[in-house]
Amino acid sequence: MIKLDNIALPTDYSDIDLSRAVIGLLRVATHDITDIKILKKSVDARRKPNIRFILSVAVTLKNEDRFKDRQSAPPCYDLKS
Repeated sequence: MIKLDNIALPTDYSDIDLSRAVIGLLRVATHDITDIKILKKSVDARRKPNIRFILSVAVTLKNEDRFKDRQSAPPCYDLKS
């Protein structure tokens, strides 16, 4: 399991948006992801017209040993809506 923090998504995000964010951060193919579990979901309302969720997720991958070096992702991934 790989933990990713500070993934910023719009308030109306879908599971597909979350998957795309994880794929972009880890630079893996869709078929390499086994499971994505949301560990924490917070609301970032500091900029009122641009309210978003900040997520921490646990990602399970096939052959995880190959991807362990990719856990240190950029501090914030902002998915533009």
